[in-house]
Order: sequence, then C-alpha cells, then structure tokens
Amino acid sequence: IRNDVDLWAAFQEGKEWALEYIYVSHYKYLLNYGLRFCPDRTQVEDYIQDLFIELWKSRTTLARTNSIRFYLLKSLRNKIYRQHLYY
Repeated sequence: IRNDVDLWAAFQEGKEWALEYIYVSHYKYLLNYGLRFCPDRTQVEDYIQDLFIELWKSRTTLARTNSIRFYLLKSLRNKIYRQHLYY
C-alpha cells in the first residue's frame, strides 16, 4: 500500500488485512488521544474497540479520507463526547 487513500480503499472493499493494519498502526495514537478526554484507560480501550467495530460494519458507506489517523482521531473524540453526554 502506497498511501492512506489506497489503504482506506482496501479497507472499504472489505480487506481484513487493511482493517488489522489500520488498527495496529493507529492504536497507540488513539489510546493516548482518548485519554485526553477520558481518564479511564479501560473505557478508552472499549471506545476504540467499539469504533473499529462500527467502522467495519459501515465501511462501504464511509467517506473517503486522505488521512486515516485524522479520521480515526476525530471519530474517537466524537464517540467519547457522545458517550459522556449520556452519563
């Protein structure tokens, strides 16, 4: 894979290796970023898992992106905010 655009396209096509690659390469950044908004590490880990499940289920309808990391960070932040609004 040459860039994020190609990797995201493979993910949207249902390539499980692309999902795994995205998860492994971005997990650390997502965890550190999520801890800025929620101090509970276990909860942030759950949010990340939920995010990837939701992304996989809706992969064919997701928008294209030039930056997977930015897309994931923004999605995680929105997920944490939505969850905390209901507590």
